[in-house]
Amino acid sequence: QIGDDGARHIATAFESGKCLLTNLDLSVNQINAAGVHHIITAIGRSQCLLTNLHLSSNRIGVDGTRHIATAIKSGKCLLTFLDLSGNRIGDDGAHHIATAIESGQCLLKELCLNCE
Repeated sequence: QIGDDGARHIATAFESGKCLLTNLDLSVNQINAAGVHHIITAIGRSQCLLTNLHLSSNRIGVDGTRHIATAIKSGKCLLTFLDLSGNRIGDDGAHHIATAIESGQCLLKELCLNCE
């Protein structure tokens, strides 16, 4: 389990401009909103090719969804698949994601809030 520090290190790799990953599975770690912020910020800043992001069974909470929603609304996020299952995002977190989807900048084709 990598946690927020591990997420920060991965974010650094995205910002290097040398990352060709299109799929990143960070499920079942101990990533909180801070770790999601590192990852999402790096995805938005770089020429990142990431289209699939799996964050199931972490601890991102409502604050994490706020970071994700901001990135989606920026128009720089290329994500087409996002898995937030098992993160206890609640109604407020769902609202943040829904607002981002409605922004017109969202490329998501699949959103999992309880994937199996």
